[in-house]
Amino acid sequence: MMIHVLGSDIPHHNTTVLRFFNDVLAAELPGRPVFWVVSAESPGEYPNLDLIRYPDRRQLATAARRSARRDRTITFFLHGQFSPRIWLALLTGAIRPHQAHWHIWGADLYEAAAGPRAALFYRLRRIAQGRVGRVLGTAGDLGHYRRRHPRTRSTVLYFPSRTQGPDAKLARLRPGSSLTVLIGNSGDASNRHVTALRAVRERFGAQTRVVLPCGYPAGNETYLCAIRAEAHRLFPPGNVRLLTDLLDYRQYADLLAECDLGYLIFRRQQGIGTLSMLIRAQVPFVLSQDNPFLRDLTGQHVPVLVHEDRITPAEVERSRRQLAALDWAQLSFTPENCVPGWLRALREGASDADR
Repeated sequence: MMIHVLGSDIPHHNTTVLRFFNDVLAAELPGRPVFWVVSAESPGEYPNLDLIRYPDRRQLATAARRSARRDRTITFFLHGQFSPRIWLALLTGAIRPHQAHWHIWGADLYEAAAGPRAALFYRLRRIAQGRVGRVLGTAGDLGHYRRRHPRTRSTVLYFPSRTQGPDAKLARLRPGSSLTVLIGNSGDASNRHVTALRAVRERFGAQTRVVLPCGYPAGNETYLCAIRAEAHRLFPPGNVRLLTDLLDYRQYADLLAECDLGYLIFRRQQGIGTLSMLIRAQVPFVLSQDNPFLRDLTGQHVPVLVHEDRITPAEVERSRRQLAALDWAQLSFTPENCVPGWLRALREGASDADR
């Protein structure tokens, strides 16, 4: 039996995965997918899934530990893994390696916190990450993972982003006009908003329009105040849009389509959903050279501007033309093209569970 685990209350990403399984994969699988989900509220209706909701990470991890000990044929498919208690269950053997398949989400590999407690946690987490039977992720993340755990079975698999094509060809920047630049894809500090704002001002000038979608996570008002202050220091108030409401998919797609450039310099986050939407809308984007997803993008000949390199408006326009010539159907990380990989991974996982 395979149980899919969404072990942290991350509504945006969890909903994407649940919809993908309910609407796309369930009809192709031999049995109804089973999901355990951490959610403070009902995650919604998914008629093609068997879903159990847990109010917090502790209760889900306790259930997983007990179930794994009671039945060693159970396999957990961990979609992202942000629960320290599940890492502890892997460390102690309560969940054995053959019972754990882990799909890496970008933040799984973050080690951004400082101090002795964080250093101890990261050390233990690295050990636990080597005690899974199979790991799945982007080519870049798997490359990072294999440096420490070269013997673990690995499979390239992409987060099932939701992307639709633009309704019409979008007008692009006219010579001499100002850029509209998307800064980050959330209000999380991993987006390095202040660094991005300063780079945009230096490279494109004070008349650049900047858009910062910061609708989540909750509870980071102090950080948002710092971003707002820096944005208004660098740009005229009328050129700054800091959005604190959570946007739905259509609103977010429309927002991206209004932009001439995406500036997304998180070091570890994949950002596949946002990047896919930008590519589909032919909007160039800037990434950090430290982002492992660069390996996937360059390997599939997607034009990328690199934050640490010299970037000019002419190079932005050149990248846009290259995106316009890109064959969307050939990209393996798009929503349409990642489906066969998911079906193959799930069938292999079910086969492992039956052994």
